Amino acid sequence: MIARESELVRLRVSSVIMYFAHIYKLIIAIVFTLIVIRKLSVHDYGAFTIIVNIIGALTTGYYLWSVWIVRFYAWRQFNRIRPLNTWILIYGISSVFIFIICIWSIYENMIEVTYPIIALSIANIMTTAVMMYHRSIAVTLNPSIRGVSIIIGETVRILTVFITLYLSQLSIESVMLAVVMSIIAMDFTLLLVVPKEHRLPKLVFNNKLLIEVLKLTYVSVIAVVTSIIFRSITPILAYVLSSSVIAAYLGVMLIPYNVIYMGGTQLAVPLYIQLLRLSDSSSIDRKRFIEDTLRVNAFIGTLFTSILIANSLAILTMFKPVYRSLNVALKLTSIAAFISSYTAIFESSLIGIERMDMEYIGVKLTRSYLFKVNSLRLLRTLTMLLSALVLGNMMKFSSFIELCTYISISWIILELVFLIIVMSMCIRRGILSVPLKDISLCIVGAVVSSISIANISEEIPVDVPLIMQLQYIAPLIAVQIIIYTIITIGFSSSIRSMVVTTLNIAFKMLKLILVKIIK
Repeated sequence: MIARESELVRLRVSSVIMYFAHIYKLIIAIVFTLIVIRKLSVHDYGAFTIIVNIIGALTTGYYLWSVWIVRFYAWRQFNRIRPLNTWILIYGISSVFIFIICIWSIYENMIEVTYPIIALSIANIMTTAVMMYHRSIAVTLNPSIRGVSIIIGETVRILTVFITLYLSQLSIESVMLAVVMSIIAMDFTLLLVVPKEHRLPKLVFNNKLLIEVLKLTYVSVIAVVTSIIFRSITPILAYVLSSSVIAAYLGVMLIPYNVIYMGGTQLAVPLYIQLLRLSDSSSIDRKRFIEDTLRVNAFIGTLFTSILIANSLAILTMFKPVYRSLNVALKLTSIAAFISSYTAIFESSLIGIERMDMEYIGVKLTRSYLFKVNSLRLLRTLTMLLSALVLGNMMKFSSFIELCTYISISWIILELVFLIIVMSMCIRRGILSVPLKDISLCIVGAVVSSISIANISEEIPVDVPLIMQLQYIAPLIAVQIIIYTIITIGFSSSIRSMVVTTLNIAFKMLKLILVKIIK
């Protein structure tokens, strides 16, 4: 049966909420970081950074099992979830001991360890475990709730910091409390859609079942390793070139990946869930859902890409004038991230239609798209790292600005190659459906709107306060958005229909969620 329009609308709404929740999270993270840096001493901020990074590294391990909860819950295979919960609990308790050992042995001379810090750190690790369990279930029932939970959690985090500033002086403990309160707020939001019978994680201590689960995790290990390698590109290149300057440049240069590529991955979450549910659906249904998600990414992702490209010099000036020389590299990286956002959607589509893990475990999964796509992601990330290292070695006597530019060019080539590979896999699977007309129109709208304000944007004042720079650039971005919207909505009936129906349903959904929260 052809996918119903109501299902397409729900998919669009979930995708849009997820995308803007991601942007909101980035904005709050910037504000939060600025406040913490300004109010904490250098020593305290360093200690807080160490603690958060250790906890972040440890809690990343939860993904090894939570990713399977999503799949098994969508297929109503509840018995297979219990051993996953058991491993999450075992890992969480182990992480607590590892954290305590790290703090009291390795970093003892760097951090003034207090019992509130230890207690809040333990609370962070364990509440994250519970939150990820509830999120895995909630997202299969209503993908948009993940975006809503992010918005509420980030709001609670920044409000807790402001309240602490009003009542007393900011400290490591109060900042960590804000983080824990954020996780708890997210969890309570997710519980709105989690059925009562599944709110408490059920455990099992059957050795056979626990070992069977371990035979699945090698696939998710690949995903975790990929994430670690991507985050390590900057520190590894900085170590090879023995310079912290290149680390700063790469950190700025990777901003488009945090905005555009990660935005694409958020759009892919509702699509992934929808495809998991369509176990008996025809390829026509799958194609329509994939095509609609690509259309959403074309409309929103192209807009953000054009904003970054047209206003790159202004954005770099607002960060710090010294970064203005990265103007070309930032534009090129924005293009690479834009290409990568489409790759992410196609990859999630292939994983979403895979059904082999419904019956098989172990080595047999190497024939599945779960293994192939995750391996491809790992290869792509390793190639990005390798290209940066090779160029860094070849150009170690050149300027870092020139090096960053060539790295950006190499990444565009790599992203195009891997996009073609993933699209060919979709063709072989019979699920490729690309709205070329809408994507082309969005690119035309991006080019026209960017040209209209690019020259004016580059005249941003340099030696003035940040607030004055924002006052200068905000109207230009508003004009760019208006021109882009007029072109895309005016000349594409499908985009116009998509925007109107999505906004109507989004407002209704948010109203219902807010009413439920208030009650």
